Amino acid sequence: EQAAMMKAQGFKVLSMPIGPISMIPDSANADSPLSNQKVREAVSYAIDREGIVKARGFGIWKPAYQFQPDVMPTYIPDFEGTRYNPEKAKQLLKEAGYPNGFKTKMIVMPAMVDRDAIVAVQQNLKEVGIQVELEFPDMGGYSNYRFNGWHNGFMVHHTRALANFNLTFSIY
Repeated sequence: EQAAMMKAQGFKVLSMPIGPISMIPDSANADSPLSNQKVREAVSYAIDREGIVKARGFGIWKPAYQFQPDVMPTYIPDFEGTRYNPEKAKQLLKEAGYPNGFKTKMIVMPAMVDRDAIVAVQQNLKEVGIQVELEFPDMGGYSNYRFNGWHNGFMVHHTRALANFNLTFSIY
């Protein structure tokens, strides 16, 4: 928002795409709905990336349909990804055994993740039956979850896509 304001005032704004905001599921916990691939796909179809970028991106953000930004050599230009489709999301939830949705949590990284965008994601998920509790811990609380684990939910994290994509995966 500040960069867009400065650009409007005539300042030159330098930017570098470094990676998306990622929702990292606790999919390793077998009793979590997020351990089911269809549920994770439903979550992805439920998110209106284009709408969120239009509302909160201030002409700077781009919707992310793959992990790496479009300036990286590992970017796949013709990859469609999971475009916003709430009906497909509901169908996948039904197939996964959650026809009425479920409750979950999002633990949001402080300072690096736009709160209003995450509230929009929460609303998108609500529209397909997924009730999301948002938690906005301080950095110490967030680090505690990150290094000690969390259950039934997502860590919402700013991620970086490095030029050597193998290093990116090594980090995450």
